Amino acid sequence: LVFKKNRESQQALERAKVDQAWDPESIKDRIRDVFYKVQEAWMARDQRIAKKCLSPRLFEDHKRQTDEMLMNHTKNVLEDIHQNRARIVEVLDYDDNSKDQFWVHIEGSMIDYTINDKTGDVVKGNRKKAESFKELWKFVRADHGWVLDEIDSSVQLTDLLSMNSITES
Repeated sequence: LVFKKNRESQQALERAKVDQAWDPESIKDRIRDVFYKVQEAWMARDQRIAKKCLSPRLFEDHKRQTDEMLMNHTKNVLEDIHQNRARIVEVLDYDDNSKDQFWVHIEGSMIDYTINDKTGDVVKGNRKKAESFKELWKFVRADHGWVLDEIDSSVQLTDLLSMNSITES
C-alpha cells in the first residue's frame, strides 16, 4: 500500500511541477535535512535548533516536551540514526498555496533510550539495541519552505487507505 500511495503522490508531484516548491529532489533533500535536525534538537533538548524546520504548533509542542525532560533531569539519547526510506504517500496541492501539504512515510532505525542526566542510569529503552520504526510525517508549506507539522508514530493501514493526493489548477 505504501508503494501504491507513493506512486499516486509521485503522479501528483508531476502535475504540480510548475510550482518550484514541488520539485521532487528538493523535497527529498528537505525531508532528510528536517529528519536529522529534529533528532539533533530532541537530543540536545533545545528546539531552537530545529525551529526553522517546524511549524509554530509543533515547535511549541516539542519545546514543552523537551522542557519537561530538562525539569525531570531526563535526556533522550539517540544513536546510530538511520532514515532508511522516505516515501511521499499524499500530496495536497491547492490553488491557495497556504494550504499545501504532503505526508511522507518514513522507515528507519536507531538506538533510542532515556537516561537520568544526573546519574547516567538508563530509565527507559536499551543502550545497545537498535529499534526499527515507521512514522508518518506531515509537512506544510510556510513562507520559507516546507516545515514539519505533525509526526504520527502509530502508523496503521487505515491511515494510508484514507490518503488521496490532490492537485488543483
